[in-house]
Amino acid sequence: GRFGHDCSPSAEGMANPLLRAFAPAEVYARRSVSNVQWHVLRGEAGVVPSSEADVPGEPSAIIGRTLNPSSFEIGELLGEGNYSMVYQTTLKSTQEQFALKVVDKSKVKRYKKADEVVVEKWVLANLAHPSMIRLFHTFQDQGSLFLALEYVPGGELWALTHKKGLRPSLAAFYGAQMLDVLQYLHENDVVHRDVKPENVLVQASGHLKLIDFGTAKLVGRSPGSSESSIGAKNKWKEFVGTPEYMSPEAIDNKDSDYRADLWSLGCFLVQMIAGMPPFKGGSDYLTFKRVLACKYRLPEGFPPVAAELVTALLVLTPTERLGGAA
Repeated sequence: GRFGHDCSPSAEGMANPLLRAFAPAEVYARRSVSNVQWHVLRGEAGVVPSSEADVPGEPSAIIGRTLNPSSFEIGELLGEGNYSMVYQTTLKSTQEQFALKVVDKSKVKRYKKADEVVVEKWVLANLAHPSMIRLFHTFQDQGSLFLALEYVPGGELWALTHKKGLRPSLAAFYGAQMLDVLQYLHENDVVHRDVKPENVLVQASGHLKLIDFGTAKLVGRSPGSSESSIGAKNKWKEFVGTPEYMSPEAIDNKDSDYRADLWSLGCFLVQMIAGMPPFKGGSDYLTFKRVLACKYRLPEGFPPVAAELVTALLVLTPTERLGGAA
């Protein structure tokens, strides 16, 4: 196969929390989103009674099935990171489309990114919001971990905004969706920590989907042991994110919480309207200097109402940011 040989993890390997997170026969319960019932995730060998299998709008054949790489017809490469690649795929049995994220186990080990993979799967399996990408299935073979995700053909919001920006009314529509999904995450003690247009996909309907939860922080938990508890022995890495959108506390490697996302949201709003993030410098170092000095300019013609919101979010002291007093 294209991704290596299909095999079950060994008993020794299953002691690893990363591999335990992708164990066969993990079955997740139904969850409700806006009063619509759907399956967030079904494990490899989960059995779904026929009365539960018919969920309106759901990919039908993926629920309760055992899948492997050969179950999919692999299409174009949608994106890639340091240790993973995402492909547009078609489930052969039904011709339904998915975004298949392929995580290279050897690279995860080499770059010490096991926590990121476990956290991403935990968030997607346990939380559900209309503006979050949906996870339907996970499985693995000898060399890779696989996440069958919702396919969003509209591409990244960044492509619509880069260097040109959006009309204010559309930016307000998108901004409201981002605020809603971030509020949901924060109420569930999850900080995304990499809010940027490259991590937001646009549906054909015009609605957004937030992706890439690998750098998320679970407030009140620590990374590193089991998937269900996310452990209690390691400290979270705080210096994470994308320089142009990182909060001052993240740059200073200080303990951060949901207020870091509020800062990133301010940068996100500027990029949507102006076409460029507010603190971008000629290098990461210069960008960091601008952030720590809170030195930025909004372009001429920037909507006053949006400017007021951005100014209230881009405040160096986290507790003084709009929404940061709680």
